[in-house]
Amino acid sequence: MLAQQPKAEARLNRWRSAAHVATDSIVRFIANRCAMLGASIAFYSAFSLAPTLLIVLAIIGWLVGTDAAQGQLFSQVHQLLGNEAAHAMQDIVQHAHHSGGSGIATAFSVVLLG
Repeated sequence: MLAQQPKAEARLNRWRSAAHVATDSIVRFIANRCAMLGASIAFYSAFSLAPTLLIVLAIIGWLVGTDAAQGQLFSQVHQLLGNEAAHAMQDIVQHAHHSGGSGIATAFSVVLLG
C-alpha cells in the first residue's frame, strides 16, 4: 500500500504541472496579443501575394521563359491547393500583365524589397 501512494502523488504532480503549463501558455498567448499578430500576418500575406507572385514569375521567366515559369508555378499550386487557387493565381497574373508592367518596374521592385 505504501508503494501505491508515491505513484499516485507523482501522477498528481504531473497533472498539476501539465495544468500549469497549459494555463501559463494561455495567459502568455493573450498577453502577447498573438491572435492580433496572426491576423496581421494573414492580412499582409493576402495583399502581398500578387506583387510577390509577379516578381517571382518575372525573375524565373527571364531564366527559363515566361510560359515555362507560369506552367510550373500553376501546376504546383494546382497540386497543393486545387483548381480554384490555381485559376485565381492565373487571373492575378493575366490582369497584372494587362496593366502594362515592364521589366524595369520588376527590377525596381526587387531592389526596393531587398
